[in-house]
Amino acid sequence: MLVYHFLLGSMDEAWLQIFQYFTTLERIRYERVSTRWMKLLREYWKQLNTVDTDILCVDVRLIHWSDCVRAVLVRCSPNITSFSFGRNPKETCPRSMKKRLCPDVLKELLEKAPSLRSFRVEDCLLYIDAINLLQKLSSTLKVFCLERCIIDYRNPQFITSCFLSLLDNCSTLEEFVIKDSDSCYAYMYINDDFMEHIPSTVSILCISAGKALQIRNANFVFRLKKLRLFEAHQSLLSLGSLQDLVYNAPNLLYLDLSNSSNIENFSSIGILSKLRCLLLDDNHTDLQLNDIIEGCSSLEVLSLKRCSKLRDEDFRAISKCTTLKELHLTGITNMTDGVLTSVAFGIPLLEILDISYCKSLTSNGLECLAMLEKLDHVCVNGIYDFDDRLVNMIHKCRPYCIIEAYHCRYTMTTDEQFQMQDIFQADGRT
Repeated sequence: MLVYHFLLGSMDEAWLQIFQYFTTLERIRYERVSTRWMKLLREYWKQLNTVDTDILCVDVRLIHWSDCVRAVLVRCSPNITSFSFGRNPKETCPRSMKKRLCPDVLKELLEKAPSLRSFRVEDCLLYIDAINLLQKLSSTLKVFCLERCIIDYRNPQFITSCFLSLLDNCSTLEEFVIKDSDSCYAYMYINDDFMEHIPSTVSILCISAGKALQIRNANFVFRLKKLRLFEAHQSLLSLGSLQDLVYNAPNLLYLDLSNSSNIENFSSIGILSKLRCLLLDDNHTDLQLNDIIEGCSSLEVLSLKRCSKLRDEDFRAISKCTTLKELHLTGITNMTDGVLTSVAFGIPLLEILDISYCKSLTSNGLECLAMLEKLDHVCVNGIYDFDDRLVNMIHKCRPYCIIEAYHCRYTMTTDEQFQMQDIFQADGRT
C-alpha cells in the first residue's frame, strides 16, 4: 500500500510538470477528463502567483482575454503578487484595437491578491466600474503601470479622485507609470496638486499622459529622494521648474523631457553627473548641449529626434561624448557629412545609431559608418544615397549589424524586413 501511494504521488508530480506545457484553455478543458485530473489541475492553479496574459492568453482570441483571465483567477489561491494584462507581443492586432479589461476580472483580482505587488495594464479599454476598482488595489502595491489605455468616462474629477485614492492607499509605491502618445487620458487631470500625492518611495515616475499632464512646477521632486527615472512628455514645465527638478533629484539615471515647449534652455541638466539616458525629442529651442554633455559624463543614450535648432557647436559636443552607446538623430535635416564623420571618429563605443531622414547626408558621409567597430544597429530610413555599396562596406566590418533602410536606393531583402518586424514588436513599435 505504501508503495502504491508513493508511486501515485510521484505520478502526480510528473503530471504537474506536464501541465506546464499545456495552454490555458487546455488546462481548463482537461479538468473534465477525470476527477483526479481536476484535482491535479486545481492544485496547479493554486500554486500560481503571477497572472500574465503574455503567458496565459497565447491561444485565446482578444475578445475573450477577460473571460480567460477571470477563469484562471477563480481557480487560484489568494497568493497572486503580480498581474499583467493587455500586452500583445506577437502583435496579432493593431495597437489601436484595445482589449477590454472587465470589472469582473478586477473584482476577482482583489479577492485573490491581498498582497499584490505589481499591476500592469497595456492597450486596454477601461470603463468606469474598472476605474472605480483600481483605488481598491492592495496597499502592498509596489508597481502601478497603465500604458496606452483608453478611459471611457468623461468625468475628470471622478477619475482623478480614483487615482488619488490609489496613490494615498499605496503609500510604499516604487513605480508609477501612466503614459500614452496620443492623449488617451484626456479625461483626467495630472496637475501640481495631483503630484503632491505621489508617495515619497517612488523611484520610477512616468507621467507622459498627453493632454492630462498639466504640471507646471517640480516642487514634488523634493520629497522623492529615491527618484531615478523621470519621464514627462509634453509637460508645461518651465526653465525654473527644470532647475528645481535637477537640483532636487541629483541621482537621476534616466530623464525624458521630450516636447517640453516651455523650457527655453536645458543647460541645467548638466549637473546630473550620474545620468545615463537623456531624451529631448521634439524640442525646438536652444538645447545648450555643450553644457549638458560636459556635465553628464556617464551618458550612454542620447535622443534628439526632430530637434530643429541644433547648431554646429551642438554637433561638436555630441562627438565629444565618448561614452555614448546609443544615439538618435532622426529628422535632423541640417546634419552634414562632416558632422556624421566627427561622430564616427569621436564615439567609438556607439552600438545603435539612428540618422533616419537626415536628408542632407550623402554617400560620402555615410561611408564613415563602416568605421564604427561596435555598431550593431543603424537606421538610415529616408536617406536616398544609401545603397548596396554602403551596405557591403558596413557588413564587411560588422557582418551581423542590423540595417534598417526603408525609402532608400538600397532595397532590404525579405529576410531583413521580417527581422525588422521582430525588432519593432520587441521595441513596442507598430
